[in-house]
Amino acid sequence: MSQSEFKRLRVVDTILTKVVLGYNLDQEFSGHHLFPDVSVSAMGGKIIKFGKESYIVTDTTRAPGETVRSIGIIYSSDDYALVNRLLEGTVPEEFATEMNKVPGINAQTLAVNQVMQKMRLEGEVKKAKLATTASLYATGHTEALTGNDMWDNAASKPLDAIRDAKAKIRKATGRYPNVLHLDLYAYEALKTHPKILEQFKYTGKTSITSDMLASYFDIDTVVVAKAVSVADKDAPFAEVWGNNTILAYVPPAAMRAQAVPSFGYNYVLTGTPKVEKGYFENSDRSWHYPVAMADQAVLTDNSAGFLFTNTATIK
Repeated sequence: MSQSEFKRLRVVDTILTKVVLGYNLDQEFSGHHLFPDVSVSAMGGKIIKFGKESYIVTDTTRAPGETVRSIGIIYSSDDYALVNRLLEGTVPEEFATEMNKVPGINAQTLAVNQVMQKMRLEGEVKKAKLATTASLYATGHTEALTGNDMWDNAASKPLDAIRDAKAKIRKATGRYPNVLHLDLYAYEALKTHPKILEQFKYTGKTSITSDMLASYFDIDTVVVAKAVSVADKDAPFAEVWGNNTILAYVPPAAMRAQAVPSFGYNYVLTGTPKVEKGYFENSDRSWHYPVAMADQAVLTDNSAGFLFTNTATIK
């Protein structure tokens, strides 16, 4: 579907569009902390990547009549192409408040939220694949933990590992990382790590929380991977993020934009996601609510992140 076709979608249901725009990603997902949504106006274009240009000291003084200096955004040679998504949520007529009548808003909300969960899970898997691919990182910004260095080993020193990674990101980008995205296995290991328990033994807390880990590692935000997926209904659940932890710099929400430096972004076409007006389909005797979205996760600064693989034993 082209951008013009997106614009020709049938009349938008403004109420249900507000529902999908307000979908709470923190319920099931964590990848948006590394790849936050930012709006883009085109289905494709050049990815804005970031280097040291922002830190070059520029003489901004100007003598009368002197030519005005200028600076601008630097685009990379890499392209992005948003992925079109279109999926319908359905409400069988049996669930409608009255036969052949439009379902109540609760049923409609459930239908479109189910679609958003599917779309966001697909997006989460793509973000995890990007963030856990070691070859995409800057040289020296990955570490595969083994033996005594794994965080479920009492002899490991996770604080030193995080400190070293923070220093590398700071040296490469001029910014301290502010997000520690822990895989589930790392989180469970850190909660029972003797060095961390020792740090908090006089606080009266009965268990280690993500906020306490943020304090321990001196990181603004610690998030724990939540997403699971299955290949099919008979397969076992698998952790989307595996046993991989990412430390990264991502700008605060108020500063986020396509041209603002960040480890990554999720480019989202302006005006999406959106929900079309529902319609009744006789073939399945159900009300249908089409949801449209176009997005793509991009890694915009591979030196603004650090990847730890094999953080703890998968159980």
